[in-house]
Amino acid sequence: MAYVQALKQAWADGSISKDEETLIATLRKSFGISEQEHAGLEQEIQVETYLEAIMGAWKDGSISASDFERLDTLREKLKISAEEHLRLERQVRQDILRQK
Repeated sequence: MAYVQALKQAWADGSISKDEETLIATLRKSFGISEQEHAGLEQEIQVETYLEAIMGAWKDGSISASDFERLDTLREKLKISAEEHLRLERQVRQDILRQK
């Protein structure tokens, strides 16, 4: 769906610019997506974006201090709770262990 792809691209850097916000609002209206649907999709995409960042940080089996700081900043921007962070990080570490 074009709307989901636009949301993913907009959130890829952890925040939405004014131009991206305007584009998303225009697409949302043209596709007839409700505020509730938008909020649900946006939350899913934010979690997915954060999960991808965690996977990138842990790709070599450990996390550096700079990776930790970058993730912490992104977590705040995306409004990911500490509990959600721990759940996602645990998931990534388990996936890494299974691959070894």
